[in-house]
Amino acid sequence: METELKLLIAPEDLARLPELAPLHGLCEGGARIERLHTRYYDTPARDLARAGIALRVRRAGEAWIQTLKAGGRSAGGLHERVELEWTLYDATPDFDRLSGTPYEALFADPQLRAALQPVYETEFERVALQLAWPDGARAELALDRGEVRAGDRSATISEAEIELIAGEPVRLFELAAALAEYVPVRLGHRSKAERGDALATDRKDTPTKAQPVELSPELSVADALSRIGLACLAQMQANEAGVLEEDADSEYLHQFRVGLRRLRALVGLFRFVAPKSAYEDTAKALRALGKSLAKARDWDVYVGQMLPAAELPAPHAETLATGAERRRAKHRAKAREALRAPAYGKLMLKLAQRFNDPVLGMTEAGGGKRIALDAPVGELAAAALDRYDRKLRKAGARLAEADDDARHALRLRAKRLRYIAEFFAALYPAEGVQPYVDALHDVQKALGAFNDVVRFRRLSKKAAGDDGDARDAAKAWAAQRRERELERSDKRWQAFVETPRFWS
Repeated sequence: METELKLLIAPEDLARLPELAPLHGLCEGGARIERLHTRYYDTPARDLARAGIALRVRRAGEAWIQTLKAGGRSAGGLHERVELEWTLYDATPDFDRLSGTPYEALFADPQLRAALQPVYETEFERVALQLAWPDGARAELALDRGEVRAGDRSATISEAEIELIAGEPVRLFELAAALAEYVPVRLGHRSKAERGDALATDRKDTPTKAQPVELSPELSVADALSRIGLACLAQMQANEAGVLEEDADSEYLHQFRVGLRRLRALVGLFRFVAPKSAYEDTAKALRALGKSLAKARDWDVYVGQMLPAAELPAPHAETLATGAERRRAKHRAKAREALRAPAYGKLMLKLAQRFNDPVLGMTEAGGGKRIALDAPVGELAAAALDRYDRKLRKAGARLAEADDDARHALRLRAKRLRYIAEFFAALYPAEGVQPYVDALHDVQKALGAFNDVVRFRRLSKKAAGDDGDARDAAKAWAAQRRERELERSDKRWQAFVETPRFWS
């Protein structure tokens, strides 16, 4: 089983890595420099890719090496998968070498063999360093610069792979964190094979929504929190590249922020298992990241949803759109800066290490009234759902008298509770969970629509500039729409209050 941590690093920074202080004392011998040319094989129907298999033939110097990678997992930048290798006489794949492996039956199919052909290739320079720690842990640090090609399409490769040879994966994260003090890094969640297949099929990434988390009552609290945390990171990573593109769909930012908010809700659950000191720094960093992205999302919603819905007279709409687009571009650029900043890479590394750790890196977990990390996950689910449901109902008890800020705060509470209910949904019968989650979603959506109207009025004042007529037109529309959304949110809240709790 191959275990490696993949880091995305700018080419100019990648070249500096061998000289950085964290590698001093770890390197054994000098660097090995190779020019590697690799062809990946699959059928036109992508039978291997669909089976989670990558078959390649690589030329390294005068040698030809056939490699099969399959199975495993990719979580928080850590890749674990089966890797089988054979030395060949030339560049022709030798399927007979797969005899005696779990993949023998697949490659014994004569139709599949006949259909296999080169579908994409990589060519890059690799600088490889052998690393050794005093405790016996060993790894190879490979610095790869080049490109992946499929037909006339290509993409740049500039990444560092730290492959574990002996010891615990924590060493990989510790080294990555040390390197991140000197150069900006981002976690890499896709292999070269996955990138090549996307190029070969001209498959474009699309905004990625949250996926259900697979939990079962037999899981411990620690295992469940790790699974949920890695799922949140996966959603953020899947949308990260889209956020970094200047003209990408605004939905990437939206789904990235959903993943971030889910992660913040998860870190909030740490209160049940550990003292505040164990997670407050993480919570603070996540809150700061969310704040750095919020204005970009506000202007996305204003331009893409609220302004078209207002249907203002053309001159006013054009004035507001011009001012809004200027501010939208400014805050989108700031959002990209936030994800390129060294602090972001360090935070993601810290979270990936925590969620890949069996005890979440919590040395002070349990004790007092807290739930033990090795307790059944159901204990945490019931305690968390009870607490947040009770607090939400208390906050909404006098909704009719609540001001705009109180309604906004209630929306955030409803959103957090919905995320938590979704985290633990697999532990309970769906017929009880779904009505509750749906009712929460309706409350969140209705209060969100109300908040959008409030925000529309505030943002329109900025977008209008010196145009008082445009500002007044937006204000009048917001006042009219506010009453409608006020009534709708009150009805949705009452429907939620009457919905049974599914965990009781």
